[in-house]
Amino acid sequence: MRIDGFNIDPIKVYREQIEQKERAEGRRSAAEQASTLEISERTQELQVYQARLKEMPDIREELVEKVRREVDEGTYRPDATRIARGMIREALLDRRV
Repeated sequence: MRIDGFNIDPIKVYREQIEQKERAEGRRSAAEQASTLEISERTQELQVYQARLKEMPDIREELVEKVRREVDEGTYRPDATRIARGMIREALLDRRV
């Protein structure tokens, strides 16, 4: 048997059913929902540190000049204990990150 005059688009019917269901449940469709992004406290803290690092100069010119002058004059005396503490502190920080 052949039936003419019925032009039904099954995809359109399906979409209409979904939209009706969403309206009934009070939900918005995926296209209408706003995207959200939540950043953890640790990530926010890291972003603060990164911003501070960007503000710092790569080379501390005044310190380099002071050490260079002391080396040239023969008066440079590095503090081995202070250097060792700094190396240990840096190694501990590297483990955290």
